[in-house]
Amino acid sequence: MINAVFGIDKPGYKISVEDGITDIDGESLPEAGETNDAKVWKGRLPVSGKYLIVVGGTRGNADYKLIVAVR
Repeated sequence: MINAVFGIDKPGYKISVEDGITDIDGESLPEAGETNDAKVWKGRLPVSGKYLIVVGGTRGNADYKLIVAVR
């Protein structure tokens, strides 16, 4: 069972670190937000720019292979 999930934030996100805790303030792509537990996302990127992909585990550590293709 794969327990790795990800989120994708649109350009314009802000990353801050305070007391060792990382916080990301940004707008996620539909179906690829923090609460979606996305394992696959396919769609048209709404704007040009630098997107942020955050990968994490749903139940602790996770092994994963991330493939990104932009066409």
